[in-house]
Amino acid sequence: MKSEKKSKLIFNHVVEDYVAPALLALGFKRSKFSIFYQWHGDCLWDIWCYYRDVRGADEGYLQTSVCVGFKSIHAFLSGCPEVPMDTDTKRPCTMGADIGYLRPPYNTDYVHLTPDVDGDKLGVFLLGDIRNNALPYFEKFGTLEKAVEAWEKGVCYNAIQARVYLLAAVYFLRGETARALEVTEEGIVKQRRQNAAGLVPALPLTEAQMDLTAKYGLEFDAVSEPLLKHLLSFRQFLLRQAEARR
Repeated sequence: MKSEKKSKLIFNHVVEDYVAPALLALGFKRSKFSIFYQWHGDCLWDIWCYYRDVRGADEGYLQTSVCVGFKSIHAFLSGCPEVPMDTDTKRPCTMGADIGYLRPPYNTDYVHLTPDVDGDKLGVFLLGDIRNNALPYFEKFGTLEKAVEAWEKGVCYNAIQARVYLLAAVYFLRGETARALEVTEEGIVKQRRQNAAGLVPALPLTEAQMDLTAKYGLEFDAVSEPLLKHLLSFRQFLLRQAEARR
């Protein structure tokens, strides 16, 4: 049997002997892959600990992230396949963040794991990081009311591209159809302006495009039309829902 990397054993030690006992004591449940979660009515709180392997070496990276998910929003948006976000209702993750974005320097934080890393020191550090940064994330955004207030102010973390859809869904479910359509129209107008000015977020290259880039050095412009098409399709979805509500 192949022996496990020492770096992975250190990760397991940190999770099993530090993170898990603390979070379970706070009422979190645990699923596979070191995911800890709590349901609060419609809202799911998640804390994830990942081990990212480095092939060919006894190394890896530990990454910790948090997420709040709202089942009602995902259930509504799942009716529109064009919405560019995961609309899973079993384990909804609506707005997540790497723990590194919750403290300076506000960037993705990978802890480099090598055989000489002191697992106990790392465990103490990570547990403090979770208590000081991950748990307060739930205090700030762990109810729909708090999350909506943040989205309206433009605080979205990894849900920035889904902001329009999230707000529109919330407004529609509240019975504010006109407001849902208004925020969607604002998103469409903004996207059209960005397209016209060439200010569009770069989308991931397809596998075929990456192959062509590697072989021939070809460059591909950011694809903007799909972003606009998603919004236009979503507007039609809202109109159909509004008609069905009458």
